Amino acid sequence: MRGVRIGSQPEIVDQEDVIDTDCQANVETTVDGQVWMIDCQDNLYFRYGITEQLLVGERWVFVDSNVQWVAANGQGELWAVKNDDELYVRTGITVNNPLGHSWKYVFSYIS
Repeated sequence: MRGVRIGSQPEIVDQEDVIDTDCQANVETTVDGQVWMIDCQDNLYFRYGITEQLLVGERWVFVDSNVQWVAANGQGELWAVKNDDELYVRTGITVNNPLGHSWKYVFSYIS
């Protein structure tokens, strides 16, 4: 299986070389069937291509690193704890752009 690393220059790499799931991976599913996963190295991935005809999707897409936790709500928002206990919400998530485009800082748990 292959994945796509998103960055300034997308790179197609073998999934086994990218996603470390030898630990308890954090997986979050949304009400509309989207799947997000954090691997053992705190890398966040999105499962691209999930449809009613292809329930397993097409590939994992790398979204960001240094993500410790994610949660989705019924309004299509994705929340994440990153960078040593800072809370972020993913912006720009739409039906046509399920990955969104950036993180919006909310606050830090560390005072």
